[in-house]
Amino acid sequence: MWLKNKTSREIAVIVIPLVIAAIGGGWTMFAHFYPSEKSSTIEVTYRVCSGSLCRNAPDEIKIACDSSVADWAKKECSKYELSNPARTQGNDCNDEAATVKCTSKR
Repeated sequence: MWLKNKTSREIAVIVIPLVIAAIGGGWTMFAHFYPSEKSSTIEVTYRVCSGSLCRNAPDEIKIACDSSVADWAKKECSKYELSNPARTQGNDCNDEAATVKCTSKR
């Protein structure tokens, strides 16, 4: 067998780690230049409200009366979608509520 020869073993000690390092480096370059879209984005859904439209649920985010849900989403999310909007006016507070789906890059 070729490993019985001392010179072959010395070559293997150098070549095998170099091959392993090259494979690891190649994988690192591939992962860097071709990232997976699924792992690079984060999506979170919030219920955001102000005033009387808040249901006092523990999962709601309550904002100040002078703020809008869209303003909150612009500040907190890279990209966002509003759904189920509700709005009432007539008192000191512009009551507003909506479901906000935030999408952001890692």
